[in-house]
Amino acid sequence: SDLCSDAYIQDIAVLSAYRKFGIGTLIVTFLIQELKRRGVDWIGLIGEPGTRSFYEKLGFRQMKDHIPFKLE
Repeated sequence: SDLCSDAYIQDIAVLSAYRKFGIGTLIVTFLIQELKRRGVDWIGLIGEPGTRSFYEKLGFRQMKDHIPFKLE
């Protein structure tokens, strides 16, 4: 984050043995709350395939008309 307006969450990972205990939700929720407390109002992320429903439950939505890019 630039701690002014924009932030990007990447690579939230929980070991498979510890999934389904709410750990990932706690991590992401904490990050969102802390960023908002600091005045950051744009929070983006790129999730791994299969994580869409997890992030949607936390309030993230797919950005229409935007394409993620990676330098090759």
